[in-house]
Amino acid sequence: MHDFMRAVGFAGFSSRQEEEKILNQVLAKPQEKSTFEIDSENMFVEFRREFGKGFGVAVRGEYDAAMQFHQISYYPYCTGTTVIREEVLEVEKHAESYSYAGICEVCEDAYMQVIFFLQNVAEFLRNRHAKPNLKESKGVLFSALSCDGTILIPMNHEEKEKQKNKDSRDITHSLLAAARDGDEAAIESLTLNDIDIYTQVARRLLKEDILSIVDTCFMPYSIDTDRYYTIGEIMEVEELSNELTGETVYRMKLQCNEILMDLCINRQDLVGEPEVGRRFRGVVWMQGKIQMNTL
Repeated sequence: MHDFMRAVGFAGFSSRQEEEKILNQVLAKPQEKSTFEIDSENMFVEFRREFGKGFGVAVRGEYDAAMQFHQISYYPYCTGTTVIREEVLEVEKHAESYSYAGICEVCEDAYMQVIFFLQNVAEFLRNRHAKPNLKESKGVLFSALSCDGTILIPMNHEEKEKQKNKDSRDITHSLLAAARDGDEAAIESLTLNDIDIYTQVARRLLKEDILSIVDTCFMPYSIDTDRYYTIGEIMEVEELSNELTGETVYRMKLQCNEILMDLCINRQDLVGEPEVGRRFRGVVWMQGKIQMNTL
């Protein structure tokens, strides 16, 4: 995860001294502090500090009985701004202390499964302790970081074609919902649709480039379960600056397979100029914040 420090404006982040300088700033002047009481003698705590609008660094650790802080880990983050509905939500612990993965099926994209690095661990632990049923969550705020991206030209869709695609997606969503309930006719229809799509794509690839056929995509990448290869339409874009290093960070809102996420990437790592309507292509580290009902 430390490779993604450059995504929030720390491309020169290399030495131990530079690391200490950044983390000391987070611990000395945190803008947010979250805690969870582990037992009578120990408390989990997370400090967060923004170094630009919507992005920063978080430090996790424990207070012991003498209220001495012991650092465990840190990570760069980008905050999400759009709540996405989820059908099924599970949280699993990583091998690393106080690191969790969220696993959810997203309604917006035909029940696609998304795995993400959980940001609000302390809030999750408090809610799990007081209210174990996470199905009462309001949704997930998705965000992402990237260290390698390219800007692509937009797809030229006419309004008639856009409406046709929307109608097709609605039908697919309905079939998927029925298939989840065991409807054999729906399963057969989905199988036939997949065969038709495969045939059409194979035929078009003889004369066209893949990027003129695929509008957006969201695919698992490598053995890291929260890494994804994405192509998404840029809905919003801001050019921001890291207040400590002065490096330029682009913050974009992307729509990938109908999922909205906020993405941060260093200008040094982006090929092309991002503009609304264009597309972003790159590998991202998915993060998420679970929106839970108030205790």
